[in-house]
Amino acid sequence: MDYLQTYNDAYHKNYELFKKLAFESLESSKEITRIFKDAFKLSIFKASQKWHDDSSWEFFDSNSSYELLGKDRRYELDNTKKVLENDLKERFENLEIKRKKMFVDYSDYLQKTAKKVAIENVIELLETSKKVINTLYTIDRLDSFNFSTEFDYENKIDGYTSAYESLFPNEKRASESIDTDILSKNEKYLLLHILFSFFEESKKPTMVEIAKIITLANVDDEILLTDKYKNHDGYRILLYGYKFRAKKEIQREWIKSLLEKIKPYKLAQTSTKLRMELRKLN
Repeated sequence: MDYLQTYNDAYHKNYELFKKLAFESLESSKEITRIFKDAFKLSIFKASQKWHDDSSWEFFDSNSSYELLGKDRRYELDNTKKVLENDLKERFENLEIKRKKMFVDYSDYLQKTAKKVAIENVIELLETSKKVINTLYTIDRLDSFNFSTEFDYENKIDGYTSAYESLFPNEKRASESIDTDILSKNEKYLLLHILFSFFEESKKPTMVEIAKIITLANVDDEILLTDKYKNHDGYRILLYGYKFRAKKEIQREWIKSLLEKIKPYKLAQTSTKLRMELRKLN
């Protein structure tokens, strides 16, 4: 059996389905003038409801099998294919008998894992793009949303900029008064850790996002140029990221603080990565 083909087919089918359900819900809410806050929650519920129709969803909500297929790479080459053939298959084979009975066979388990990854990714994309969707919802241009964090809505959609600035005036002020030293020293190192992780995963952000991260991080620690750099907290954060902090409560607050501070600078891929890490800690 071609596990990769089976997984990809199930993933793309469900990803498109969940996107469709979410936006059909938003469009219906717009027609009856439902306020955006409620419309957005309902759209996620509608998409998730299709996932919850599956009798095995409770099992997936209580385990991390789908995380094997997240953005953290386990293999240098053909990562997804090898995870499916080895790690995920081993996870399935080691299931408790009562849980294993929830699936026909490994192919069934694999397809339902793909479905779980699909709903997680759709929800993540919706959350990341919430302000964009809010703006398009407000000016009745939901049809313009193309599920891309790189699309230039400001210059291509009439009325978008004025609506966005009206909805989020604090962000406009923040961008007008740029403070490149808004991060604590440890947050700068954490931001660099996230950047390095992209290169390790072979998923580089855009050149603009890389430049923004370098500008915001702006680390100035001479100790890193000496033989004592390994005793420096910054070095440890570069290696371990938020896991440098022992307690999950502190890790969560650290990520939340960084997310809030970088919000005005539209680091789409970085913010998505941080939210995924935050979700793992919940």
